Amino acid sequence: MSTSASVVDWPAAARVAGRIAPPGPTRSRVELQELIDELRFAADRAWPLAVASSGLGDIVGDAAVTAPVFVVDRSGWARANSSSMDRLSAPLLAGAGEQKTAAQVVATVEAAGILSVLSTKVLGQFDPYGDQDGRLLLVAPNILDVESVMGVPAGDFRLWVCLHELTHAAQFQAAPWLSDHIVSLVQQLGRPVDEQADQDESTDDDAGALSSAKDTVAHFAANLVRAGRFVKSGVDAARGRSQAGLMDGMLSEAQRERLGELTAIMALLEGHADVTMDAVGPDVIGSVDELREAFEHRRDSSKGMARVFSRLLGMDGKLAQYRNGAVFVRQVQDKVGAAGLAAAWQAPENLPTGDEILDPEQWVKRVHG
Repeated sequence: MSTSASVVDWPAAARVAGRIAPPGPTRSRVELQELIDELRFAADRAWPLAVASSGLGDIVGDAAVTAPVFVVDRSGWARANSSSMDRLSAPLLAGAGEQKTAAQVVATVEAAGILSVLSTKVLGQFDPYGDQDGRLLLVAPNILDVESVMGVPAGDFRLWVCLHELTHAAQFQAAPWLSDHIVSLVQQLGRPVDEQADQDESTDDDAGALSSAKDTVAHFAANLVRAGRFVKSGVDAARGRSQAGLMDGMLSEAQRERLGELTAIMALLEGHADVTMDAVGPDVIGSVDELREAFEHRRDSSKGMARVFSRLLGMDGKLAQYRNGAVFVRQVQDKVGAAGLAAAWQAPENLPTGDEILDPEQWVKRVHG
């Protein structure tokens, strides 16, 4: 059940997404159980590797991963993400949708469409909002599909995917303030222009700000899901501007700044995880170089109608996000080492800005002097 009367009916969006998303490849009951067992084993094995290779070992220490692992199908992924999005948007939009409106229907239908499409793309996801300690979602049909298409060793690929996602778990465990910081930025993104001007220096919410935000929710309703999509995967991390073009002209300058902050964070998190999943080397994952080459080819091979959809959904921005973030991480590590990069997780003010993602030397000078 939804945690708030929101502009988006998230449970309904998840139900529709589950119905319209193709189920993907399947196996016999015995084979599926073997797959589930193997994915859980890969997740167990990946955690200490992620901690060691991420450079966060001094912060995380010997702590065990506390995030539960869920092996899901596509509809299960859609339900899980609808629940998390409901919780993420609840503080801003509680009570805004008490009466079903045309805007709510439009936003819910769009949310269902986005969830259904993305449910066919996502291999794994660490969800920091799904439980007290977050949760790891592994989408079984997508993993089966991609490892078959790429023609790579299944065991290596599954461990590689888990390494990426559990690097995210290590990041949030190293910076327990990070999930609330992201929520605060999302809430600021939804504030009206006049409140943005008054509260740019503060990330604290108060009753008046939320009330005013709710009063303007009709203006944001049809674009709420698009905004969430931008936050997660649809903007240029360096400039905070749309790659897909769907929100051009719809955000104030202050909101663009918040969006730039959010996407810089996403670039750091994703790029760091991308670097970590390769850092284990062939001694641990024998085909790691082959996996990277095959995966990059898959990222670059979207053409025709698939290319159109990738732009509409902001997926081009996501690929730029991975790459900008990975370049940032590698260059910072070259200058100050993995321990120097780990300073980014010490406090919100240490996170890189959008400009710094493209110019790592700026971040090194600002944080390390």
